[in-house]
Amino acid sequence: MESFFVLATWLDVMAISACAGVLACVLWVVPRYAPGHYPTRLWVGFGAALAWLAAASVVLLASRTMEFSGAGFSGLSTYLPLVVSKTHYGLIWKARIFAVVVLWLCWLAGLSARARPYAAWLAMAVLLVVVYSRSATGHAGDHGAYSLGVWVDCVHVWSSGIWVGGLFAMSLLVFPALIKEGVTGQALAADVFSRLSVVAGAALAAIVLSGVFNAWNGLDSVGNLWNSGYGRILSIKLVLVAWMVYLGGHNRYHKVPALRLSSGLDSGRASGMGLRVPGWRPVSTTRGGNHVMARCVRAVHIESVLGVLVLALAAWLHHGMPPSDMRHMGFAPAPVVAPAPGHTGRA
Repeated sequence: MESFFVLATWLDVMAISACAGVLACVLWVVPRYAPGHYPTRLWVGFGAALAWLAAASVVLLASRTMEFSGAGFSGLSTYLPLVVSKTHYGLIWKARIFAVVVLWLCWLAGLSARARPYAAWLAMAVLLVVVYSRSATGHAGDHGAYSLGVWVDCVHVWSSGIWVGGLFAMSLLVFPALIKEGVTGQALAADVFSRLSVVAGAALAAIVLSGVFNAWNGLDSVGNLWNSGYGRILSIKLVLVAWMVYLGGHNRYHKVPALRLSSGLDSGRASGMGLRVPGWRPVSTTRGGNHVMARCVRAVHIESVLGVLVLALAAWLHHGMPPSDMRHMGFAPAPVVAPAPGHTGRA
């Protein structure tokens, strides 16, 4: 049953990330001058992400009901109405569903190209209610639904969604169309990749700051990063995030400037720092812009796969007990007692 609980949480954080990522691409990544089929594809994708979010919310409610009651699927008909009507979680879940309904209204309004920018801004704001419902019902909410930890976790979930979800959106909705356009889409591709890099960099800064706060609160000490099961899972997650940053950094400081040059634009290289990172090599433009664009796309695809794994580990951590919570609840390793002289330890 534990695997179902983790799966439900993973589906939920994936759905939130998909919504946040698509909205970020609509608002900040795909430029206004892009052909109309790009924002249309993104908005259709937002509708699909909303359908996923609605379904994940129902699955999550069922999962949490089984966790609270200790009953299996057969007990849902008995306990689910009680969880929704009588518990604090049920109150937060109802606020979340109201937010999902408003998001659907935003999506309907955004079917009009003229209203779409306003609908996207409103949807991003309303999505924060859904993000809050995620944070307030997790480990961050253990010290109160309005504690500092909840707000910091909201920033972490939201910024992670923009980063990882933005990679999903670009890989599934934008890149296929850019690759089809070939040479004619190279200038747009260079601009899109540059914007994506800036948005991802800003989101990453928020992720790191909020993540350090969350990790310190959960681990209690640096040693627990490798001395506890929770810490070891977190360590694997950090390694995958570092790999994503490494790939994204090479895109930003090498592939994107090369793509801009091959498109007849200024390279826009902010600095030469990329030359000093082991494994980062300049990208040649001799094989043309299409080759460079394909390399950029491939790197983002890999980042997207890593992002899926990172969110899976985040869902796993959600159902683990942080060392700090174990200490507060009085859990500690049993003391080692020396055997009496002459005692062999056998019955």
